[in-house]
Amino acid sequence: MVLVGLRERWYAGQVLWSWPLFYELSSMVVATLLATWRWRRSARDDAWLGRPLQWIWRVLRWTPLVALAFVLVRYGLRHAVRAAVGLTCAHPPWPEVLA
Repeated sequence: MVLVGLRERWYAGQVLWSWPLFYELSSMVVATLLATWRWRRSARDDAWLGRPLQWIWRVLRWTPLVALAFVLVRYGLRHAVRAAVGLTCAHPPWPEVLA
């Protein structure tokens, strides 16, 4: 995913190193942490494997929360790191980011 993100920036004629690389790597770290958290919780859902509709509901009900957590942690991390070095973090308006 890091390479895909950097390639998209390269094709768009944007700078590849420093902040774009941090953005891609931090997104990867946040996604890995959230996936690990969800994976650890999945054992609780194994008892429902014999009832597929209930199992899929138990798994999918977390999707909006995980997606929201990903966006908020990802952008929170960006804001925090850039603020730590005295910079601001410009991004689209929050409704657009959340969509």
